[in-house]
Amino acid sequence: MKNIIKDIKENCPECHCDTEKTIEFLEAHGDLSYTAEHYREVWYFYLALLKEVTKKEARETTIELFHISFEKFKYIQKWHKRVN
Repeated sequence: MKNIIKDIKENCPECHCDTEKTIEFLEAHGDLSYTAEHYREVWYFYLALLKEVTKKEARETTIELFHISFEKFKYIQKWHKRVN
């Protein structure tokens, strides 16, 4: 991680304090994993849905809309708890 930060500071000085530009820089250089981004998208969609419906309905809707299996949803849930 230290080397990624060093690379950003050396090669993209305007990114140093701007989060969006930093993310764009990381995406452009292949430093962000598509899988990790997809898992976050699924998880945050589920969390937003939880504010409106029950856990079961939120889980089922998320699984249906993202075309993932129940096992993949559980994996994403465990992955998110491990990451955070």
